[in-house]
Amino acid sequence: MSQTPQGEFRYRLIPLSTQRFWIEPDKVQPAATPTSEPQVERDDDKWFYRRVWKTAPFTLSPVKEASNWMIFSDSLGLGDKIAAQLKANKQAVIVVAQVPVYKPVKGGGYTVRPAVREDYDALVGDCFKSGDAPWKILHLWSLVKDGANVALEETLERSFYSPLFSPRHWPIRILRTWT
Repeated sequence: MSQTPQGEFRYRLIPLSTQRFWIEPDKVQPAATPTSEPQVERDDDKWFYRRVWKTAPFTLSPVKEASNWMIFSDSLGLGDKIAAQLKANKQAVIVVAQVPVYKPVKGGGYTVRPAVREDYDALVGDCFKSGDAPWKILHLWSLVKDGANVALEETLERSFYSPLFSPRHWPIRILRTWT
C-alpha cells in the first residue's frame, strides 16, 4: 500500500499462483459380489422394547417415624380414614377441609377456601405459630365420585389452584425456623 501526494492510498495487486490445487476423486473400484445372501437375524425381542407391568404384592406397613401430616380431606371420606389410621399410629395430623370461610377447627383442623391464596397464607402462619408445621402433605381435594358432574371452575379451584397455593411459603418458613 502506498500513499500518493494527494493523500490517496493505492493498493498493489499481487498476482496469485496459477497452479491449481484440486483434490481428485478416488477411482471407483467394483465391489466384490457376495457369494451368498447375508444372514439377517430377525429376533424381534432384541429390536423392539415392550413395556410389561408386573403385579407386585401390596403390603401395608406402619409408619415408623413420628411426623406431622397435613391432609386436604376429600368429600369421599378417604382423607378422614387415612387421618384416623395415622392418628392410631401416633402421628400428628392436621385435616384441612374446604368451606366458604377460613377458620381453625377444634381438634387441630382448619377450613379454607380452595381458590383464595390468603387462606393458605393464614394456614401456613397458624401452623408455624402453633409449632405443628407439617412435613408431609397429602392433597386429596381432586378426588370425586365416578361420573360426578363438576363444574370446570370448581375443578380448577380444587385440583390446580389449591396445590399451587398450599406449598408456596413452606420452604421459606421452614428455613426461618431452623436459623
